[in-house]
Amino acid sequence: MLNKNLVFTINGNVKDACWKDMIDLFELDSNIQEVIMLPRLTRQHVIPTEINKIKVKLACQVLSQRVAAILYFLASKNIENQRSHDTTTLCWFFAKLFDSVNCNFHKVVDGKIYCNSVKNNSPHHQLWRESIQVSESMYFINPVTKEKSIQPPTVKNWIRTLKGFQDVVKIMNDNGVNSLLL
Repeated sequence: MLNKNLVFTINGNVKDACWKDMIDLFELDSNIQEVIMLPRLTRQHVIPTEINKIKVKLACQVLSQRVAAILYFLASKNIENQRSHDTTTLCWFFAKLFDSVNCNFHKVVDGKIYCNSVKNNSPHHQLWRESIQVSESMYFINPVTKEKSIQPPTVKNWIRTLKGFQDVVKIMNDNGVNSLLL
């Protein structure tokens, strides 16, 4: 996504997320030293030439609920480009997905419904089904030439991981285990 846009379909709508939206947000936030909205984001998170290697921790901090909320707010106030709503949607998508596979609690904490244990009736199941569909629709496109790239292994591996979680939860339920912390 650093050099190409990520196109995906969510809720029947095709979206086109762009890394430039992240750079613009970071630069806007960095220019006001007294009031930094995203203090955890650094140049190593956002500026392509300064990202050594994408790490899960860094990806989670960039594709987060907070980044999505601030980007959405700024776009809705015409401070950021309206086109960034697609990038906001991608951030929301990954924030929920990352939360769902990093469950540390047996109950909802801070309103994060996916940060708790996976149970037979938890919302994780619906999120994972939808996330598999969204992930299967993902592809990269060159923003200049509009040339489409094949789906990268990272996306394919996320799909495989989510299907694996679904299988594990089904086996656990079949064997009387009612709760799983991931």
